[in-house]
Order: sequence, then structure tokens, then C-alpha cells
Amino acid sequence: HFIDELEEGQETYLDSRNPFHVDLDVALKQQFECKDLPPIELKRFNGNPMDWPDFIECFRKRVHYKYTFDDNTRMNRLLSVLEGDALRFVESIGSCGLFYATALKTLKRDFGNPLLVSHLKLKIILDKPSINSNDKIAIRQFHQQLKNTNTWLLSLLRRFNIIHRKL
Repeated sequence: HFIDELEEGQETYLDSRNPFHVDLDVALKQQFECKDLPPIELKRFNGNPMDWPDFIECFRKRVHYKYTFDDNTRMNRLLSVLEGDALRFVESIGSCGLFYATALKTLKRDFGNPLLVSHLKLKIILDKPSINSNDKIAIRQFHQQLKNTNTWLLSLLRRFNIIHRKL
């Protein structure tokens, strides 16, 4: 995971082997092409572990891997999308770019623990009340929850190299 590779107290430099790395000329071209498009809204995060996977994936793509951003800019963007407990935790660390890696590591540890998120996702499915067989909307929603949870668990297993065969 990209957060685990960050070094606390050091500026983040994008690695050219990173799949999201782009050369400066490509970044400038992309910036020019997007100049007339409305800005992309970043997901907000209040500390709910269930929201962590979607939040951090969006943040990684739209902020962390922006070639032209330094850690001060990344930290300002992070602070702008946090609320509640998540914001209080990061504000207690500090707001300058020097604390960017520490802030992400703290958020991941306290709100994004993969085992906690998996437990909560499974709990929602296992604690679901029975569904009437005629309620097509509820069945469809439950199917989507199962599918999303299955995808999350498989990605978690792959990340920790628990499964080796291709699914």
C-alpha cells in the first residue's frame, strides 16, 4: 500500500516506476486539457472505517499521485476533505507538509485497518434481517453488498499474499 512506503518527516517524491507517475510535459498537457472541465469533487472522510477504502483510493489517485503537488499542497488537500474525528486526529499532528506521511499513517492505523474494515463489511451482511423473496429491490441491494464485500475481501487477500492462484 502506498501509505506504508511513505517516510515520516520527508518530502514525498514520486517514483518513476510508479504506475501513476507521469513526466512533467505529460502532466502539463493533462492540466491544459482539463482547464475547462469542472473540478473533481474529492470524497470527504469523517473517520468511519467503512468509508476508508473508497476515500483513500480517491485521495491517492486525485491528490497523492499529482506530480506537481508537494507535501504542503497534499496536506492542505487532506485537511480540506477531513471531518469529525479524522480531522481532529490530523490537526493534532500538525498541518504543514512535514507531517503529511504521519497524517496518512495515523489515519490508516486508526480508521483504515483492513481487518476492522473487513469485519464491519462482513457484519453488515451477516446481521442483515431476512429478505422477503418478493422484494426485488432488497434482493438486488443485498446482491450488490455481497459482490462489493467479496471484491474487498479478495483484494485484501491478494494484498497480503494469502491467495496465490488467479481467481
